[in-house]
Amino acid sequence: MATARDPHTRPAVRRLTGAAVISLGVLWTSALAAAGVWLLASAVSGVPLARPAVFAAGCTALAASQLVFTAVVADRLCPKAGRILGPWLELPTCVFLFAGLSWITIRAISLGFSA
Repeated sequence: MATARDPHTRPAVRRLTGAAVISLGVLWTSALAAAGVWLLASAVSGVPLARPAVFAAGCTALAASQLVFTAVVADRLCPKAGRILGPWLELPTCVFLFAGLSWITIRAISLGFSA
């Protein structure tokens, strides 16, 4: 009986685990991207006062989906490219994500929303 510690089964377990992580990353990315596109589409027809906040939330969700994709999926599929391209792709996305979250938080506080 082969166990997880058996050296012959390790590559298969790693492939299965990698495939599961990639699949979950793609689902997570798709959900964030769909939420971002939905928020961007609803910002057009929404209440005029809330349009900037909804637009910022949509852009922030799209930035989050890009960050999740580059960090989870792309790094697993192309591990050598991550060292070269990773910082150039992930750092601006992180800055944009932080700026969007900060703007939404400040906007919510200024409108009187509190946790």
